[in-house]
Amino acid sequence: MENSKYRCPHCGSDNTRSFSIIYSEGHGTGVEIHREIVGHNVQSKVTTYADGHKESKVVGSTPVYGNVSHTNSYTSDLAQSVAPPSPPTITPDKVSGAGSETIGELIGGIGCLAPIIAFLVWLIVSFANTFGFINVADFWDTSWHGAFEFMKIVAEAVSVLIVLHCIYDYKNKKIHAEEQRENARQNMEKYRKAKAAWHHSYRCLRCGHSFLVDE
Repeated sequence: MENSKYRCPHCGSDNTRSFSIIYSEGHGTGVEIHREIVGHNVQSKVTTYADGHKESKVVGSTPVYGNVSHTNSYTSDLAQSVAPPSPPTITPDKVSGAGSETIGELIGGIGCLAPIIAFLVWLIVSFANTFGFINVADFWDTSWHGAFEFMKIVAEAVSVLIVLHCIYDYKNKKIHAEEQRENARQNMEKYRKAKAAWHHSYRCLRCGHSFLVDE
């Protein structure tokens, strides 16, 4: 190479090549032909009985050989030693969490709203009963009124607890999802830098030294 920056800094040799060229030239496919069994010649014996029916019986077989081609791929040891970095398996857009819930999580969210909906229904019924739109006593015996009031208090308490739990759970999922996205972003950034460095890396074919070239 004419440009001195491509010269090996370790031994001074000009016999250097980029990682990308070494890697691409170190891959290939070839066809190998093997002599293999492709079939059998079967020997059989036919016996004719007195009543006229015949019975065939296999008494042996001879293999038939033929040329069979196989396509093989190969990678040289040198190409494997300069292989490019592998991309991260999890990218930021593949991280699930708050804002990208699965169907199960959405159903869970609806479940959190169920007590609230029940409480709102109770408020509507109570409002209608108070202002005479409906008479609750027409629907059940007055002996149930005490139990109804108690269940109202329980429903209110449970609704508040479930809503608080849903809010807490949502915040935790959101924080966890953000942490995963940040880790994925950092891994992706490391991969981009490693891939860029790989494209600027060279290997000396004389001494085996690897080095970076600013291009």
